[in-house]
Amino acid sequence: MNLIELLRHQNITFKETHFERDFFTVAEVAEYLNIDSAQIGKAMVIQDGGKNLIVLLISGSKRLDLDTTRHKLNDSKLKLVHSSKIETMIGLPVGAVTPLIKMINKEIRIIIDQKLMEFPFINISSGQNKIGIDINPMDLAKVTCATIFSF
Repeated sequence: MNLIELLRHQNITFKETHFERDFFTVAEVAEYLNIDSAQIGKAMVIQDGGKNLIVLLISGSKRLDLDTTRHKLNDSKLKLVHSSKIETMIGLPVGAVTPLIKMINKEIRIIIDQKLMEFPFINISSGQNKIGIDINPMDLAKVTCATIFSF
């Protein structure tokens, strides 16, 4: 599964960034790319009360408030998927979760933070360790059929 190749076939403009090492925080990536941490899409996997998977992409400058997210999505049973289960559930390793997974798994819902839509490009994971993607957030929303929410 190569999400970068699938993205190329969508005629979407993007830029790959190959990292020399693993990064463990948004701040490290932002410093390396010389961009604001708000411009980095931080992907988290959540599960709704019906056990449906959602990839939530929030601005790297924010922390996920699960109670607020439950309220916004009107789902009191919404929960964060434990990191030990992510790869089994969506097929991507922890640290490489990306909303682009929607291109191969149509069942996963994608939600993008409104804050990310303010930028001409955002940096997200490619689905592979050590490769990031700079992409216009409107193009990302289009190719992933994302819902936009303000968190």
